[in-house]
Amino acid sequence: MSGDAFNHADFKFLPPMGPEVSEILEVAVSHFGTERTKSWLAEEVPALEGETPDACLFENASLAMILRMREYLLRLPV
Repeated sequence: MSGDAFNHADFKFLPPMGPEVSEILEVAVSHFGTERTKSWLAEEVPALEGETPDACLFENASLAMILRMREYLLRLPV
């Protein structure tokens, strides 16, 4: 765990987000840290069918993809 806390001001470059997306980003920031989360959003993730987290959360956002993203983050080793 990084010890960082999610802050909307650090991610103001992202489109407006709902509570589900904020929760995903909170978990990602606590796991990766703020700066690493910013770069992680643009990386293709095999567990997300090669999509980027950014695409799953904003471009192709669906409940199924958000749930898949949540499960992916929960399965990451601490």
